[in-house]
Amino acid sequence: MLVRVQSWAPFVDDMSPKNIWILCPSSNGPIGGTKILYRHVDALNSLGLKASIVHAKKRFRLDWFANDTSARHPQSYFQSKHLLHLQ
Repeated sequence: MLVRVQSWAPFVDDMSPKNIWILCPSSNGPIGGTKILYRHVDALNSLGLKASIVHAKKRFRLDWFANDTSARHPQSYFQSKHLLHLQ
């Protein structure tokens, strides 16, 4: 049975803010699921979690499809707690 989760808040024991950062290649073109990584971040944010794409290049974001997905640079890793999804 598939259950749709509207919010993850009831499942979080430690209510301190968490950031979910998903590493994404800094190559601007339709390759290997990068658009899906952006969509995963959008889905996590829609559930009330704080998620961002992380690119190695500063001020980089994919522009070959329309998006307003949160994108960051790795320097942000050292400023808060984090969880990485490596693909």
